[in-house]
Amino acid sequence: MLSLKECLIGLWYWPKYRFLGRCWAMGCGRPMVLHSPWARYDCERTPMAISLTEQGMARVLIAEAEDLIA
Repeated sequence: MLSLKECLIGLWYWPKYRFLGRCWAMGCGRPMVLHSPWARYDCERTPMAISLTEQGMARVLIAEAEDLIA
């Protein structure tokens, strides 16, 4: 169950994301306000257009190695 504070934070950020944000889906990048419900449905199931940096990939490899040792 969400606290009142968490609900109020969500009420502040949802319109900001929905009306001013851009889509992060790979190959999209449109403003979120221009998405129809069906387009938003498709974009929510598309991989995000982000990638790991070399430093991030090194951290992943270290974490995997620690899991193998443990």
